[in-house]
Amino acid sequence: MKPVCDTQDLCPLLRKRRNKVCHTCAWYTHFAGTHPQTGEVINQWECAITMLPVLMIETSKQMFGATVAVQELRNEVKENADRTLKSDFLRLGTLLQAVKK
Repeated sequence: MKPVCDTQDLCPLLRKRRNKVCHTCAWYTHFAGTHPQTGEVINQWECAITMLPVLMIETSKQMFGATVAVQELRNEVKENADRTLKSDFLRLGTLLQAVKK
C-alpha cells in the first residue's frame, strides 16, 4: 500500500492536490539511493514525473562513468596490440636476417 503524500503541491498530471491523488497513482514510486548532485540519501515516495530531472542527471553520470571505463579498456587493448606488433616485427626481422645469412 502506498503512503499518502504529505505535500499540498499540485499533481503535475492531474492538477489536483497531491495529498488527495498521489497514493492512487501508478507514477507514485518509492525512490531509494543518493541524490546525484548533493550526495544526500534519498529514501522517499515521490512522483516519478517530478523525479525525472534527478533520474536524468544520474543516468548521465552513469553513462559518463561507462564511457571512461570503455576508453581505459580501449587504451589497454591498443597498448597490448602495439607491444605484440612490435615484438612480432622484431622476431620477423631476426628471422629475415637469419635467412639472408
